[in-house]
Amino acid sequence: MNLITEKTLGMPAVILSVLERFLTLGSEVTTFHLSFSDIETMLNDYLHVFGEADQKNHPNKFALEQGVKVPGCKLVVSFVKNKEYLQNEPIADMYDAHMRLGLVSHRHCLPSELRITAKELMPKLKNLAWFSGGVMEIDEWNSDPFRNQSLLAEDKIPPYVWAMPLNEKVRIANPYMIRFGAYIGDDTIIMHYGFINFDAGIKKGMVEGRIPGGVLVGQSTDIGAGSGSLGRMSGGNKRLISIGDNCLIEANTEVGIPLGNNCRVQMGTCFHGNMPVTEIDQKGNSIGEVKAEKFAGMDNLTFRTNSITGAIEVLHKPNEIGLNEVLHQNVTT
Repeated sequence: MNLITEKTLGMPAVILSVLERFLTLGSEVTTFHLSFSDIETMLNDYLHVFGEADQKNHPNKFALEQGVKVPGCKLVVSFVKNKEYLQNEPIADMYDAHMRLGLVSHRHCLPSELRITAKELMPKLKNLAWFSGGVMEIDEWNSDPFRNQSLLAEDKIPPYVWAMPLNEKVRIANPYMIRFGAYIGDDTIIMHYGFINFDAGIKKGMVEGRIPGGVLVGQSTDIGAGSGSLGRMSGGNKRLISIGDNCLIEANTEVGIPLGNNCRVQMGTCFHGNMPVTEIDQKGNSIGEVKAEKFAGMDNLTFRTNSITGAIEVLHKPNEIGLNEVLHQNVTT
């Protein structure tokens, strides 16, 4: 387990005061393996130093509490001198990998802000059994006579809900579909078949489709059922895909270029940058055929499939459908 610190100096001060290892912070990244007594002392010091308001749902407090629940728990804390190291240097080891994923899930960094690639990440991680009571080696899980249906995933990356404290401002209908390293903004709803990969996420909106690795979705955007966009995890697509604010990505669509704000992709429409599309002006007249790449990052567009010709058409028409804000008021007063 990694201990993700907040952007204040309070929690690092508590940790260092217990470890008494100030002088060991010479390298860019320093990782400490904490003993059970270290964890107990840190938690007691933390509860003593910080007020009740600072303790509620604090990720550091949550991590320490998990550590004292299981004697022999291996808790690890890493210090990084600067963000540039994590943006430029390859993933060093398992602890570095979990730290980078945690920085995204704790919303300290946006997807694609840090250097997190599947090619570098996966060799540093081991396939494990993640369950409601902790984590086991696969052989250990198979030989455990008390194993039951509490298994959340057999994966190199834990489920988001295994690693993160619950956030009352977020609704996740199916916890199996979200991986640690996902960025989920407040007032977001993720339905039963909504999927968010690591190093991907949404600032606020509705997710019924897929958000693959490297993709960031903006504010008040709806990702419809069966829809998604090209990701960068498995190679082949080197372009960073993003979807802007107030967009509607309808059911069974596939987006292959970055979209700006107020865009709409109508049901069943799929396109990538090299695909020829027909541009339609604001009066409904055809301007001509161009590659979809021309519209990358542009605002106020509607993409649709012509039901007669099958051609992909691009209209200079903004999305006029907004989120139902009542559904996204996840915290009631």
